[in-house]
Amino acid sequence: MLRVSDQELGKAGKCRYCGGTFMVVLVEPPDATPAEDAEAYQYDIALESSPETQARVQLEVQSRAPLGNILDTHYLYEEVIAYFNGLRAEDPLALPLTAQACMQHIALAPEIKEAFAARGLSLPTHAGYETLAGIREKQRRFKDVVEMCMDAKAEGWAGDWDQRIARCRKTTVMKKHRE
Repeated sequence: MLRVSDQELGKAGKCRYCGGTFMVVLVEPPDATPAEDAEAYQYDIALESSPETQARVQLEVQSRAPLGNILDTHYLYEEVIAYFNGLRAEDPLALPLTAQACMQHIALAPEIKEAFAARGLSLPTHAGYETLAGIREKQRRFKDVVEMCMDAKAEGWAGDWDQRIARCRKTTVMKKHRE
């Protein structure tokens, strides 16, 4: 793979091995979301924060188990996120519900992090950050993904944050050059 700066985009280059010329262009990464898949992720973003959505997520969390310590709550949110995400084929609100569950989970991240540290445990992955970053990436909201991944990385959550950040930054650069 050849790494080039943004200033080299659109310029001709010469191969140092064969002497042939080439044009520096950006191509979609192989794991980028196809446009038709991205359409499935488009919905009124206000649905994520509506009182009804918030209440439905809270009801699901509370119905699964009485909230004990914060680590129980952490793992409970992982279950709830997976549950709502699994309903996407049958429930049109499943994606906003998944996003809301992720946001609630992320809001608890500092408290969860503190509990892991108090027990001398390293931080695992955080389903809220990972899943919401995936949703936002498929919505092509790359700036949001980069910010979210940088937050998760700074907090110390395990994950492929650097790879996702690089992919989203690269896709953002490609998007700017297409416009």
